[in-house]
Amino acid sequence: MKKTVSIGVLLSILLLFSCNQPKSESEFEIEGTIAEYPEGAVFLDLVGPTGFQTVDSTKTDSEGKFSLRHPADSNQIFTLRLSNNQSMMLVPMNDHLTVTANSGQLANGKVLGSARTASLQAFSNVRNRLRSEYSREYRKLQNMNQANDRERWVIQESTSDLALHGYREFVRAYADTVPHAGSAWYAASTLNPQGDFYYLQQFLERRKSAGEKSPFLNHIDHEIEKMGVDFIRYEATDFIAADISGDSVSLSDSRGKVTYLYIWASFCGLGQMEAKRLGEWRHAHPEVPIEILTFSIDDIKEPWLKAVKENGLDWKGQMLGNASWSSPEIAQFKVQSIPVSFLLDAKGIIRSKNVTATDLEKDYAEIVKKWGAQ
Repeated sequence: MKKTVSIGVLLSILLLFSCNQPKSESEFEIEGTIAEYPEGAVFLDLVGPTGFQTVDSTKTDSEGKFSLRHPADSNQIFTLRLSNNQSMMLVPMNDHLTVTANSGQLANGKVLGSARTASLQAFSNVRNRLRSEYSREYRKLQNMNQANDRERWVIQESTSDLALHGYREFVRAYADTVPHAGSAWYAASTLNPQGDFYYLQQFLERRKSAGEKSPFLNHIDHEIEKMGVDFIRYEATDFIAADISGDSVSLSDSRGKVTYLYIWASFCGLGQMEAKRLGEWRHAHPEVPIEILTFSIDDIKEPWLKAVKENGLDWKGQMLGNASWSSPEIAQFKVQSIPVSFLLDAKGIIRSKNVTATDLEKDYAEIVKKWGAQ
């Protein structure tokens, strides 16, 4: 009788160690086949706001098959990476994922078992394409001689601007609408904190007010603080300049309302494109209590006059500096590139930077409510 019990216990122990334990609720599992990748290393990287950290690894068998199990929380993002640095993004949570891919095109592989992963993969593929298109158009612009062929240069700069605008709007739209918080954080963190300062500032505010916490949000917060340390939340120093009609315009004239200061030049194709959008927005919403002032750093008056007219900037407050980039009126804003805009509240406190005409169209009611006269 004792011998029978001992054998039963022994069999139970052997069974326990010869079978895989079931996947826990805090783990995900990946099974897959990587074509043309026999006995190759497969790495699992945890994606962070400034890079990735390898947290697990395995190897494929002689047929390219592999399996891997790892813990994850609901908002973590990973990449599956091969030794040739081909990779694909994953949002696994506690899913069971099945991967089918080729070793030379891992990012285009198929992943079954996670709609979140499919969404992020689709986003990443389109984002990479749009970013490549912008980079290509910008390189063309850099290789052109502005002085020798001004007309073609302006056309190419406009083309580059449209590519950047398309890329930026696509990433923003995804970050604003994707249901999965981790994917939204990741998407927003890929934007430029300089050019997308206002958008990221508002994105961060919304997410924090919802109680969200993440290294991605901490990173965005740090970048915004770093970019705005010299001017955000400071009271703008008043200045007086002559506008296009010869009338004196003061920055303090608009106290009591939100002030939008746009700094540009007619020789900048990007500035021209945004000035046109700004003119269109002002004409579409003349009733909105946001005072729009424009300040040009043009060296020559005639091109500026022509650009003001062509872009429909026909309200009071179109100003021209007398010292180009060194114009004392804008020194406090530490302008290093144009176009650039600054948003001042009703008390003259600088609240944000690089608010686009598209941002105005979308958020003007909220801007007036938040930063207008109380």
